[in-house]
Amino acid sequence: MSVTFIFIVPLIVAIVCIVASARVATRVLGLASAASLLLAALTVVAIRVVGPLPQTLVSYPWVTIADRELQITAVLSETTWLLALLPLIGGGTTALLLALAIAPALRGFGALFAAVTAVSAVAAAGILGGDSAAVPIAWSIVAGGSFIALRSSGVFSEHEAPMSIAIGGQTGALMILAVAMLTPLASSDRSIDVLRTALLFIAVGLTVGVLPLWRAPDALASAPAALAGTLLAFGTPLLGASALVSFLADSQVIAERGWRDGTAAVGIAIALLSAFGALGARGLHQTIGRQHLAHIGFIIAASATEIGREVIAPLLIVNAALSSFVMMLALVPLNRRADDDRLESITIEQAAAVPGVLFFIGAASAIGIPGTLGFWGRLWWLDEIRTVIPWLVAPALATLALLLVSSLAPVAAVIRPLAARQRRGRMAFTDAAQASAAILASPLIVLGIAPNIAWNLWLTTPLGAGVSIADLVRLPDVPGMIAAATAATASIAIIVIARRAPRPMPELDARIADHGIIAPRAIAGGVSTTPNLARRPQSWWEWLRRIGEWLNRLSPFEQRYYMASLVISLLVMLLLFF
Repeated sequence: MSVTFIFIVPLIVAIVCIVASARVATRVLGLASAASLLLAALTVVAIRVVGPLPQTLVSYPWVTIADRELQITAVLSETTWLLALLPLIGGGTTALLLALAIAPALRGFGALFAAVTAVSAVAAAGILGGDSAAVPIAWSIVAGGSFIALRSSGVFSEHEAPMSIAIGGQTGALMILAVAMLTPLASSDRSIDVLRTALLFIAVGLTVGVLPLWRAPDALASAPAALAGTLLAFGTPLLGASALVSFLADSQVIAERGWRDGTAAVGIAIALLSAFGALGARGLHQTIGRQHLAHIGFIIAASATEIGREVIAPLLIVNAALSSFVMMLALVPLNRRADDDRLESITIEQAAAVPGVLFFIGAASAIGIPGTLGFWGRLWWLDEIRTVIPWLVAPALATLALLLVSSLAPVAAVIRPLAARQRRGRMAFTDAAQASAAILASPLIVLGIAPNIAWNLWLTTPLGAGVSIADLVRLPDVPGMIAAATAATASIAIIVIARRAPRPMPELDARIADHGIIAPRAIAGGVSTTPNLARRPQSWWEWLRRIGEWLNRLSPFEQRYYMASLVISLLVMLLLFF
């Protein structure tokens, strides 16, 4: 029965959305999509509360290699149930918001809701699949569904559609299929384990959209805010990060110093370059997309150590997904008022109090401000690398500082101090987007004050029953919780007070009236020394961006025939071994 509610019902609804797109109002299909995904989320919560974990939902053999069966499984365990819950809640919220935003009588957009439903349900299945053959199938479907969702949203024309999303996902699916097939043999042969681990990193890199396919995060973030939140936070990046942690658990070479340091170096390099990219972003969506890619780099670096894989990386995954989704939901009201999300085009009248505070909470948790969930993930990771990989501390702190700087202009853009005559009314939750963002932002604050809750409900002794909490991470006592609550309250209070503080009337200062929030790169222009420090790293990012554009233009991976061959090859492998 649980399998029916979690997987089968959403997939049936997705098929109905396609078949009935021209006959049934799109809002009705959207509400049905939201209901199916939220029902699946409630089922996962019910299993966690009622039944003992782990609980196997699906398990059957797929192919036999060297007398070992490669299975398709879906296991709801103590560490995977929350990760699987995220795409179901996120997809259901997105479907609900999109349905409410569409005219009641409009028809013909069923493919959009079918894609959202399929991406969310299959992403949950891929997370529960662990290191089984369910992962490559999920990767393929989620990548294709994300591409269809972007095309259906109308953001891209036929010739501008980001093929790199579909191509990278399908190629990564084939590679992760090879990884799954090599897993039974890796324990007895080091060379196979090395090949398997290398293919795993390449597959994850292609799927999440790291350089040179850097356009994938930008494309996912360019969709309407609610849709972009699901595709970016709960789509292929979430699947890639989850699969990395699952498959590395069986790797033996990752424990070697060379592989450990190499993994950490690759992860922090991705985070550092993405932070530079976020610093030069001109739009809010683009900033969130590149910051999210930086968080993926942190997750890769954290997975280099055993405690990092088992404890810290899952927490970083949850924090990155929730914070990015909350920030995107907070931008929904702004997208309704503004023609675009460029920082300099956002006016005082377009900014709002509640979305601004919610955006700040998401940004604060993403960076790791005290009083948020992200603070504990960053603290635990820095404690771990300080003793295991000490050389990583300096670049990690530098990357976090860059992420902080890249968040200043977006936060300032959405939280604008009002003129005296404009300060009317109170802060209020005026629509479903703000209410949804507030609900999903609450765990970032609650778990930031009392991370013990996360440990007791989710991170329950992943390294064994005999392992003490004190042996793994630092958890706060009562004074520490009070300090965290004080920090969270003070941060939010400062934002609220800053918004309601007096400011000059726009008509009295032509410079304020003519210009909006200036991006960090332009702000640095007013300081004599800062441009000299920022110019060279920014030129590195521009150089890498041009290389990415050149490769995307000249690479045969952009051809539709190559994409068709990838899909056909994947189908052939499924048919041969099914």
